[in-house]
Amino acid sequence: MAEIARLRRYIAILSRGGEYRAASQLLRTLSVADRRAELPADGVRRARQALELARQSGTKREEVHSALLLGSALLSSGDAAGAARAAELADALAREDGAPDADAAALSGAAGVAGLLAGMALRELGRLGEARDRLDRARKRLVACRQMGGAALALFELGLLDAASERIDGAVVCFSFAAEFARTGQDLSTAARAHAAGLIVLAGEGRWSDVARLGPDAVAAADAAGEELLSVFALGHLADGLGHIGSREEARRIAADASARAARLYSDGEGADDLDARRRQTEVIRARHRQAQLAADASEAAFHVEACFELCLAAGDEEAARELVDSMVAEAERGRLFAGIGPLLGSLCGRFEAAGWGELAAAAREAATELADASH
Repeated sequence: MAEIARLRRYIAILSRGGEYRAASQLLRTLSVADRRAELPADGVRRARQALELARQSGTKREEVHSALLLGSALLSSGDAAGAARAAELADALAREDGAPDADAAALSGAAGVAGLLAGMALRELGRLGEARDRLDRARKRLVACRQMGGAALALFELGLLDAASERIDGAVVCFSFAAEFARTGQDLSTAARAHAAGLIVLAGEGRWSDVARLGPDAVAAADAAGEELLSVFALGHLADGLGHIGSREEARRIAADASARAARLYSDGEGADDLDARRRQTEVIRARHRQAQLAADASEAAFHVEACFELCLAAGDEEAARELVDSMVAEAERGRLFAGIGPLLGSLCGRFEAAGWGELAAAAREAATELADASH
């Protein structure tokens, strides 16, 4: 917030002094800072102001960049239609004649970024055919301009389109190329996310042998990027894949690694914002839940299940506990979890009531009774 206040003061001083070009540049910086601070409306407003000032006294290149920033801010704020219009404006400006030769290459790349932004906005609007066309053209332009990071994002978006259209093989290919392009552009975080996206679509289709085959690459990519939560996520998918294809001993080893990493992140996450803290909690619960599913015997499974509920109780997270109860009951009914889950749920009812979770306690008690009846 201190950075935002400082930028606002500088912008006011520059605008009063007629330094519109410098003010426009700072407004673009402020728009990004607003979005990072989760102030999307402020980010959009600053981006609009930056574009107006760039039109008055900036270069063509600055005007294009301001239009792109506005489109990005609008997309982040949920205004996909506005983002599409801003992207079209940036594209038209980038293609106009009259720019200095020194700016030609940058403007050509900016036109590629505008196509990428337009494609993302069109996908959000459900105009999938148009989105695919814009993204494919953007990818080609960005590759031609050697903007490999932008090309990687275009391929990532094309992968999302393929996944939405249930073209799973096409999606996996797009995510794979996106990862390679991102690595070439030194964007290791995008590379890691592309690998993870491939695992998600394959797991969604139950293609566990492919998950087991590609999982190690996803783990390595997340580790290389320093994306610790993503590493835990990829390890979990790898363990799931190995478990489904019968390599349960190896799956247990990988699951234990995922659980240890998740626990470390959870303990290191004190002071994190609410969203990040919830993500860390979710991953550590998911990791222990996975260990319960893969456990070699009932006592080991019970140990991990109790740990899951202890985490929920310690965090005061009734919603997570409710989801866990529902999931474990469904797994027990399908024979995927140890038979003693019913008595264990029954023993936790008092703890739930003490936490003020009366409805959950009643639901757990009912589930425990039903599971006991089903076992007779």
